[in-house]
Amino acid sequence: MLCCVLGGCGRTSKVTREDLDSFRKHTFWSDKKTVFSSTVSALQDMRYVVRTTDYASGLITAETLATDGRQKNTGRRFVSAFVEEFPNEGTAVHLDFVADKGSGRSVKEVFVFDRRLYEEVFDKIEQKVRGRQQIQLYQLQQNRD
Repeated sequence: MLCCVLGGCGRTSKVTREDLDSFRKHTFWSDKKTVFSSTVSALQDMRYVVRTTDYASGLITAETLATDGRQKNTGRRFVSAFVEEFPNEGTAVHLDFVADKGSGRSVKEVFVFDRRLYEEVFDKIEQKVRGRQQIQLYQLQQNRD
């Protein structure tokens, strides 16, 4: 069944945990403060409502609001992000997306393994990190002058 969820029932190869983890984690070459704030900002740009942030632990949680019946996807999507800095190795962001499936009393939460979704979020975070780094560089140059 997991094979069907990940991309088609016609596949015969097994999906390993390493395959799943490979697109759910990304490392950025920046400090934790920059990556953490960039992650929050990227999620907000993607219309997620940030519910909790804890810089000390690196945890961010957010969710989409339920949509009305006229739109295709009426369930909510939840995301948790864990931001962790590694000295001399950058700052890693690990994402987990969960979506509501079903309706009424049969609503259940399932993990979302859509590689494109994770890539979209990481691309948005990367843009935010670069923007913040450019601002920091500009401020440093201004302070030297």
